[in-house]
Amino acid sequence: MDKVKVFLHNGNEYETEIENYDPVEMNKLLNDQSVSTVLVGKNIHARINIKDIILISDEN
Repeated sequence: MDKVKVFLHNGNEYETEIENYDPVEMNKLLNDQSVSTVLVGKNIHARINIKDIILISDEN
C-alpha cells in the first residue's frame, strides 16, 4: 500500500492509502474530460475538485 496526501480545490485535505498507486494513470484520469469522478483510496471525488496528490510513502 502506498500512502498519499490529497489536496482538494475546496480547501480540504486528507491522507489515504492506495494499493499500487500509479501517478501516470492517475494523471491520465485527472486530465480526461470524459471522466466525472475519480476514486482515491476509499473516497470518490469530482475529477475537477482534486488539486494535488502527493506520494508520502511507497511500500512497494
